[in-house]
Amino acid sequence: MSWTKPRVTIGLAAGVAALSLVAGASALHAQPLPAATKSVNIKAQNLSSALLALARQTRTQIVFDPAIVRGRKVSRIEGAMSAEQALRQLLAGTGLHFLATGPERFTVVAATRTRSPRPPELAQPVTQRDPPVGDPAIDTIDSLPLEIVVTARKRTENLIDVPVPVTALSGDQLAASSQARLENYFSSVPGLNLTKGGSGDQAQVSIRGISSGFSNPSVGIVIDDIPFGSSSFWGGGALVPDIDPGDLERVEILRGPQGTLYGSSSLGGLIKYVTKAPSTRAYEARLEAGVLHTEGGRELGYSGRASLNVPAGDTLAFRVSGFGRHEPGYIDNVATGQRDVNAVDAYGGRVSALWRPSDDLSIRIGAFTQHSTHDGASIVNTTLGTLQQALKANTGGSDLDFSGLNAVATLQLGSAEITSLTGYSRYRNDSTVDLGVNAFLGPLSYAADIRTDKFSQELRLALPVSAAIDWLIGGFYTAEDTQYHELVSLYDPVAQRPVADGYNTVSTGNFHEYAVFSNLTVKLSEVFDIQFGGRYARYDQSFGQVWNGLFIPSPPFIPPRSTPEDDAFTYLVTPRLRLATDLNLYARFASGYRAGGPNSSPTPTSLPTFKPDKARNYEIGLKGRGFGGAMSYDLSVYYIDWDDIQLQTFNPSAQTTVYVNGNRARSWGVEFSVEARPWTGLTVTAWGSWNSAELTEEIPVNILAIGSAGDALPFSQNFSGYASAEQAFQVGNGMAVFFGGSASYIDRRQNNFPNGQVTVRRALPSYTKVDLRAGLRADRWKLQVYADNVGDSRGWLAISPYNSSDIQAIRPRTIGASIAYDF
Repeated sequence: MSWTKPRVTIGLAAGVAALSLVAGASALHAQPLPAATKSVNIKAQNLSSALLALARQTRTQIVFDPAIVRGRKVSRIEGAMSAEQALRQLLAGTGLHFLATGPERFTVVAATRTRSPRPPELAQPVTQRDPPVGDPAIDTIDSLPLEIVVTARKRTENLIDVPVPVTALSGDQLAASSQARLENYFSSVPGLNLTKGGSGDQAQVSIRGISSGFSNPSVGIVIDDIPFGSSSFWGGGALVPDIDPGDLERVEILRGPQGTLYGSSSLGGLIKYVTKAPSTRAYEARLEAGVLHTEGGRELGYSGRASLNVPAGDTLAFRVSGFGRHEPGYIDNVATGQRDVNAVDAYGGRVSALWRPSDDLSIRIGAFTQHSTHDGASIVNTTLGTLQQALKANTGGSDLDFSGLNAVATLQLGSAEITSLTGYSRYRNDSTVDLGVNAFLGPLSYAADIRTDKFSQELRLALPVSAAIDWLIGGFYTAEDTQYHELVSLYDPVAQRPVADGYNTVSTGNFHEYAVFSNLTVKLSEVFDIQFGGRYARYDQSFGQVWNGLFIPSPPFIPPRSTPEDDAFTYLVTPRLRLATDLNLYARFASGYRAGGPNSSPTPTSLPTFKPDKARNYEIGLKGRGFGGAMSYDLSVYYIDWDDIQLQTFNPSAQTTVYVNGNRARSWGVEFSVEARPWTGLTVTAWGSWNSAELTEEIPVNILAIGSAGDALPFSQNFSGYASAEQAFQVGNGMAVFFGGSASYIDRRQNNFPNGQVTVRRALPSYTKVDLRAGLRADRWKLQVYADNVGDSRGWLAISPYNSSDIQAIRPRTIGASIAYDF
């Protein structure tokens, strides 16, 4: 592979051009456009019904707590007006106010109880030029109720009202702290675990201990409700791409099986990326730049981001964004003499458009692309000095490209809403791995080239049958095509290069899934409702290979093409009881599955396919708020029964991987989280998670993997916890300072089951990571400094299956700063 960096130069040039474009557009449009007017006709009725009607007529999102609007009546309003004007008229005399909490989104709030007089301007609607809600430098100065908006159930809701355990992370905050990769922030989410798997530096994730090692993905990935990534391991689905947070509204992590609404691969949960939408309200631009230094590295890292929102009248808006970053390396390869071998360069961008030709039709289209180059693997050899490795020359690197196109159309037909989601994505991964020294074959290296194209289409109808019944019904289709080239080579340590092809394999395959789903919510009273859901899915695959090389008795060897197919039914039953105004108790009975797949082998006998596995979740949860809305909390107790678990085994003499089904496992635990604002300017967040994930039956003796009942599942931890505190002070008109920190703890975890490749099961030690941050917000400027992993912890993320002394760990102490300007 090439070790030059032409792409970085191009990416930086593109970034400079994007910055110039933003600056120029901002100078021409320094003032926001007048808010778009709509034809509004709201009859006299209950406030809750009026707010829902207003949201439909103005095509905005209006979030409110049913408890604070219950029993309130409003008078008729009619005429051409903006959403803000209509909402102000509607709330006049009710004692309620509203905040603009995002593009085309408003949150209705009650008069707040503060310990100091509330600044009068905060009672007014926040404009696009004001700091967004969630900005620690401004938002925490006030004592507003904690309102978090999520779309976990494919509709916009307050987090407290969603009977699903969900964590939402702000994209702006991740970007400001240079937490651009999932491994930087996974420890701030209850139940989420990350390890390094496969080739390159890519992450593999699991939720609530539902992990059996490297196999088909157990956590689904969606971007704006459109699935991303393959459903199979051979299509690269088990490896999670790192999506830059620069133009993300938030990241939602849903815990527990999500098969009914999100289909295959959401066996353990879901990671949902929500991008920032174009807005017709005002011109908006943002520039951001940052620098960082990592312990052990010799050079500075840097990042740059730019975004621009351009309204084009009342019905059309565009948004464009771009980023580039360089993460400096900090590991030296003593075998080759190279220093800082694990540097990462990444760049990409996104463009989207929103068109609303009428009050009843909305169309949003978008395209994104991202490229990253990993010069080498972040592997450290524990027998060498600190931050050193001894890998073969020209191994450990990877080039990753992913891109996508999507279109979301929403049509309002009376009270019914039809939504179409169309997506296309491409995944490209070229990587190399040092396979160590094989006892049978000698020194080996590995190269892989994966190409996956994925198309998906979902069509759903949301229909309020009556005031007490909401019905959602839909259909889904996806098609994937993959080409996978693997090369296992004999390696000459003197010449430091591959000298002969052991296995040279070209695989081709496709995956199709068809599904229908339905979701019905029945409101039996003002305080009790039940959600029922079901999804039937059928999939088919086709997989073929051609084997060449020295280790093949009679090349080329072409095994029979494998065509596995199967079906699955997943369900959801969720009763919810509102115990008090701000207290919800729910039970959740849900299931999820992941598809089975083909196996291959360089022998005349074709190995059998492996079956899908399924998880059933039994859960009780409690969500509430207290102290006038200044504290929110979430408690859940769950038990997950997992059948036919998929396992990765290995034939060391043939250097081939085999996937099989084991018997049964289970995961159960308790999660508790709390967020509070005990006094003006202070925000405290904490959570704790206890989990026990283990086999309940012995792995069959005819399988190469070894495991007995009671053995812990791979990479599952018994306890993990997180605590964060941040204090903000208003120091002048429009100026505030803030400082804070966080600490996370990850318990001891076991590596993969012994499987022919991993001969002795080793443990990954527990570790603690501490981060600090501080900053200043003045008018449109925001400056932030941070120190991640202050204690320079060497928390392990993975142990190499090729050399038990090679480990991958979290990033060492990193100090950085970022500055942003909002136009």
